[in-house]
Amino acid sequence: MPISALGNFEAQRTAERGLTLVELLVVIAIMGFASGAVLLTVTTGRAPIVDAALKVERDIASMRDTAVASVSVFGLRTEEGGYGRYRGQAEGWVLFETYSLPHKIDMELVVGEDWSLTEHSEDVPFPEFDEEDEDKAVEPEIVFSPEGSVTPFTLTLRDGERAIVLSVDGFGKVSDADF
Repeated sequence: MPISALGNFEAQRTAERGLTLVELLVVIAIMGFASGAVLLTVTTGRAPIVDAALKVERDIASMRDTAVASVSVFGLRTEEGGYGRYRGQAEGWVLFETYSLPHKIDMELVVGEDWSLTEHSEDVPFPEFDEEDEDKAVEPEIVFSPEGSVTPFTLTLRDGERAIVLSVDGFGKVSDADF
């Protein structure tokens, strides 16, 4: 057995070879399991308030576009825990969809300047009510007209930790949305 100045030559040569392929695969497998465990514990979903704000924003754009495309009047009315989408017909406002906000999200609506659709009353079947029906008539707080204009408003969604403000101008453009 040859001996070098550094000691046992065979022991030194074995130490220089490094890890075997099996040892390397075992280390990679352990690292894979560890990273998988970390990824499972980290939440990747969006906050429910962000999902709700995105849904409201999509509904606003959809109602504006649908009003223009169908030459009809549409409306939105906030309700306890959500909002309702309405279509204006000759016999009145007809509810066609409701949306409930996720649990613990509050909504506050501030309607902008006074806006009316009197210029469209002849072209579009705009809801009109008899005096006796006015008490039970549901009228939307926000109106989407056939030429693309919208009642300006600001909608604030709150979940206790965060608030998202959606401001909509008279043309239905959403601004100041901070997601």
